[in-house]
Amino acid sequence: MQAAFTSSGTCGTGVASTSGTTISISATTNCGGGKVAVVVISSANINTTNNADNSEVSSVTDTLNGTWGKIGEITSTAGVAADGVTCSVWKSKRPPGSSATFTATVTMASSIVHRAASMWGFTPASATGNPTSDGFAVYLNKNVTTSNTAWGSVTVPSVGTATSKSWIAFRGLCRKANVTTAPTTTASYSAITTTRSTNNASAVYVSGEFHIATGTSDTSAPTMGTAGVNAAVFGYLEETFAGHFF
Repeated sequence: MQAAFTSSGTCGTGVASTSGTTISISATTNCGGGKVAVVVISSANINTTNNADNSEVSSVTDTLNGTWGKIGEITSTAGVAADGVTCSVWKSKRPPGSSATFTATVTMASSIVHRAASMWGFTPASATGNPTSDGFAVYLNKNVTTSNTAWGSVTVPSVGTATSKSWIAFRGLCRKANVTTAPTTTASYSAITTTRSTNNASAVYVSGEFHIATGTSDTSAPTMGTAGVNAAVFGYLEETFAGHFF
């Protein structure tokens, strides 16, 4: 079997609750050289187009000049700015030998009040390898009421033909909700660090779950007891196997 990814742990969180365009995340551990950093960004929606990638997160940069790429983004809204939530997930393969201490800056397309981000690190089988984002599936929980406690069940299909390949199923979880409760994860999944933009009724919530898998598909179906408007991005990272898009 191909050597597996391992989870390194949290690399930090960042929140903001006054009008602005940035979130700062001070990483101090788990995202050093050779690691893969994945950041989930939850924000009150800027745009009013539902079930779409509206490019509300413009970029992620850091003080070590790492390269960041967007995995996926989706907005859940009933058609009014800030009535829902946008979920955006980005990744960076950290440069070999680089420090685990750096500041990452998330930049939004325009000002919005509530923003929160959580970053998690993974160690690939080879620190000099090149993990790829091979065809990330984007899933949106289309519920735009305040009565939904589930992000819904969704499957990443057709990851590869060989069950011996190791890959990470990762789902960024975002909700318009004033809560810090960790999600009830799918069986065999683990949660990343949960946080919220602030303690008030307009807060946004950010978390995520992941599973280091070896099969050809994987299903995510997390819940969390405090209801809210939901958006989620679900996909996979695989270190050496490229070319399978869906």
